Amino acid sequence: MKPINILGKKISIKIEENKEEVKKCNYTSQDRAVNIRLIFLLIFIGLSVISSKLAYVEDIYKVGTVLRKDIIAPTSISYIDNSKKRELIDKLISEVDVVYIRDENIEKEVYDKINLFFKDLKIARENTNYEEYLQRLELKLNQEDVKRILDNKSIDKVRKEVIKTVEEIYDLGLRDNTEDMNSSLNELKLTGDNLVYSIVQRFLKPNALYNYERTEDELKKKIANVEDIRISISAGDIVLKAGTRLTEADIDLLKKIGVYSLVDNARIFVGNLLYILVISGLFWITMKKLLVKYVINKKHYYATLVAILLLLAGVRLVNLRFISILPFEFLTIILGILFGQLYSGIISSFIFMYVMSLVGFNSNIFLVIVVSMIFAIYSTNRIKTRADIVNIGIHIGLLKMLVGISIAWINKLAFIDTVFSMAQFFLSGILAGMLVIALLPYFENSFNILTKMKLVELGDLSHPLLKRMSIEAPGTFQHSMLVATLSEQAAEAIGADSIFTRVACYYHDVGKMKRPNFYVENQKGGINPHDKLSPNLSTLIIKSHTKDGQEMGKEFKIPKEIRDIMAEHQGTTFLAYFYNKAKKEDSTVEASDFRYDGPKPKTKESAVIMLADSIEAAVRTLEDKDPVSVEKMIRKLIAAKIDDEQLSDADLTLKEIEIIIKTFVKVLGGVYHNRIKYPDQKK
Repeated sequence: MKPINILGKKISIKIEENKEEVKKCNYTSQDRAVNIRLIFLLIFIGLSVISSKLAYVEDIYKVGTVLRKDIIAPTSISYIDNSKKRELIDKLISEVDVVYIRDENIEKEVYDKINLFFKDLKIARENTNYEEYLQRLELKLNQEDVKRILDNKSIDKVRKEVIKTVEEIYDLGLRDNTEDMNSSLNELKLTGDNLVYSIVQRFLKPNALYNYERTEDELKKKIANVEDIRISISAGDIVLKAGTRLTEADIDLLKKIGVYSLVDNARIFVGNLLYILVISGLFWITMKKLLVKYVINKKHYYATLVAILLLLAGVRLVNLRFISILPFEFLTIILGILFGQLYSGIISSFIFMYVMSLVGFNSNIFLVIVVSMIFAIYSTNRIKTRADIVNIGIHIGLLKMLVGISIAWINKLAFIDTVFSMAQFFLSGILAGMLVIALLPYFENSFNILTKMKLVELGDLSHPLLKRMSIEAPGTFQHSMLVATLSEQAAEAIGADSIFTRVACYYHDVGKMKRPNFYVENQKGGINPHDKLSPNLSTLIIKSHTKDGQEMGKEFKIPKEIRDIMAEHQGTTFLAYFYNKAKKEDSTVEASDFRYDGPKPKTKESAVIMLADSIEAAVRTLEDKDPVSVEKMIRKLIAAKIDDEQLSDADLTLKEIEIIIKTFVKVLGGVYHNRIKYPDQKK
């Protein structure tokens, strides 16, 4: 701290914080904030879910009651309908094909009687007293018909016509029932000779006899093939329309879906409430143990809240008959892009468990969504561009279709229902991708969240700010590119975010564009403007590039994480050159006035950039850039940074620092490698 000069005496006052007390206070405050936010989130989700169940509480229904409104299923059920199976069996019994067996003995008997009849007629015609003879025969034909036969020149011709007619009838089968008999005789009467009709009517007997045993066997086979009729009702389906007068079957259906009485509905309500309490308890424990840093971070918390709100609103607004079209995976993908796989997987899983209550614990939907969510969680790490989101949406749609088809085949669902569901599943995947693309910029900008895709866009060297730096401060631009190469490799080697590190390096020195000629890499012709300035003023100019960079970053809407790097990459580094210069002019100057304002690097990525920035500038001054000299310089600079406590706030281990050193040596060895000397080349 700069001393205060009072009456020629220098007085300095050092104020120290009680770190333990501050830490305790901060922890208490953080813990309280986490609890409040989690309670709000759980109450919000719980009310969204449980309120949907209140609408289904109804009065007791009775047989004969006329419904005043449509009855909508509050939950999805599947059951075997025995009454419909009974109706189907009764229909089979009424429509069963009775088995008849042709009896050739009856046919032989009839043919024999017909032949005997005509034989007797021949004898009668040769007898002078034929009338008396006919009476003895008891032929039971009227006299007119008998006279016609006897007057016929060929009795055999009539006999043959009769036999032919009987054969035709028997070939078709004449069943032993009055209706079949009358039908056959009436048809003969209309199309044939009345004489033949009269004779056939006299002798004809049924030749197709009913077979009880075979008929019963056939009926049993058909009944055995009747499968159980499974009725599936999805949550949201209209099961009974307004104006329906309730029957016993309707009452039974209302019992099955849980819309029968206050008691049944209370049971469903309490069951859902207990389920929500259990899920909420697990959610609370998980968030407190694993994801508290996301809860305490406002932009993470509020972005998550908005995403959950959108999903729950969609579930509540969409008719449950079309629930399959809802893009549940939207939540998984967008949280994965914003905050990573772990956070996305945990939040999505719990929210989906809440949603299961809203959709009536539909097992089919559960299986499809679980598979698609796992795929979505896995795929988020592969998303690098916005086009990748569309591809993942298509893949999710196809995957849901395949799983849906498998479930449909197992459950023997109707073809039309299957096609309709598959179309919804595929469309939901497409909608998930489209919704993420549409809303991702909103989340990125509104909550200032830096995503990989945003980094890719910022890493484009045609970005206006980078393009401007390449023109106005070309030396700084080239320096930034080399620092980016060093930092990216080092960050990747220690497991830090290499993409972020590289892009942050591009922008870390943009503040130098405000006064580019005051920085050695941009000076041309050996002219150094600092030679004409006081050390204090030079120090202020050099230090200002960190704040200038932050201001320019805000102007160009550079994310806060990168703007933090602009401030942190110099930490509180001591400007020894200007201090020593000022010391020669005034021995009373304070060293603290010749330090950057900070803050010190707070992340591994920021620390790596600080080291790479210093090392790149220092190594450039070496005349001999062999690996040994380079490594010696690197170790000296890093040791100085450690001694100066510039890395005290960064989460770097000694092992990681050693890895960084070796990486720097390797990369710089490739940059400053020895070139082949050609014959006329002096150096």
